[in-house]
Amino acid sequence: MPDPQTIAQALLRVPPGWYVAALLGLALLAQRVRPKRARKRKQQAFLERAEWAARAEELAVQVIREAGYTILSDQAEHVWDVFVDGEAYPITLRADFLVRRDGRRYVAEVKTGRTAPDITCAATRRQLLEYRVAYDVAGVLLVDMESYTLHEVDFGLAPERARNGFVAGAMLGVAFALGVGILTFASLRLM
Repeated sequence: MPDPQTIAQALLRVPPGWYVAALLGLALLAQRVRPKRARKRKQQAFLERAEWAARAEELAVQVIREAGYTILSDQAEHVWDVFVDGEAYPITLRADFLVRRDGRRYVAEVKTGRTAPDITCAATRRQLLEYRVAYDVAGVLLVDMESYTLHEVDFGLAPERARNGFVAGAMLGVAFALGVGILTFASLRLM
């Protein structure tokens, strides 16, 4: 093995450009190694969250039933036609559960994590509102699997039966008004 003094003398004879090239090579190598480790940690964290989310849906069945709801279907798929300038765009939705209690249907959505179970989370709120309108249910339920609680979310919309009854009543009222108007017009013409 060469002595340290010989190694030092050999290093002093190396042109300075080689030191720069060696440092750049080490820096590039470090940049390639670090992201791989970070990517691997992110992938592992993602897999753990996905496993917990899948397990949480299984556990949510008990939370829903304990709150007095009957599960009608899980992964309830629904095609909702959204119209843009008169053209229909079918949107396929998939709610975690379609449930019933006291003769009323609800969509139950299971949420896990730090922010998703919170109604102040915009993505959660928008999803629940979309489900409320698209599925035409009496309400939506937010199943928070971080605290094992179920919350009924009310967006201030009329329940499905009341809304449908209102529409039918309004149509009947319009038909009655038209009928009275036609009869009045016809009687005036006969005079």
